[in-house]
Amino acid sequence: MRRLVLWDVDGTLVSAAGVGQEIFAEAFRAVTGRDPAGPDGRMVAMAGRTDHEIALEFLAVHDVADGEAHLPAFTGALATAMEARAHWLAEHGHALPGAEAAMAALGREPGWCSRC
Repeated sequence: MRRLVLWDVDGTLVSAAGVGQEIFAEAFRAVTGRDPAGPDGRMVAMAGRTDHEIALEFLAVHDVADGEAHLPAFTGALATAMEARAHWLAEHGHALPGAEAAMAALGREPGWCSRC
């Protein structure tokens, strides 16, 4: 039997040092061709939410109609933006206390596959 474990990685397993807000703003620019509005880009709450939920709200607060239709492009732009920051994240991000133990504990569970 295989199991799927989902969690909010940034703030749970790692500290990404704020890169999440940057990549959402960059994805927004890539998809809409404009900057997010306001001094903080009208960032939405991210903690404990999936990228899907965050993206839909982010698009809605920036008056982008039919957010669902934009999700494939937005998700792709998020991946591209994060990939472009992989080196920065490796230098500035860090594992949080307990992350290594949590991963090791999962690795001992039957059905766990770290590469699935």
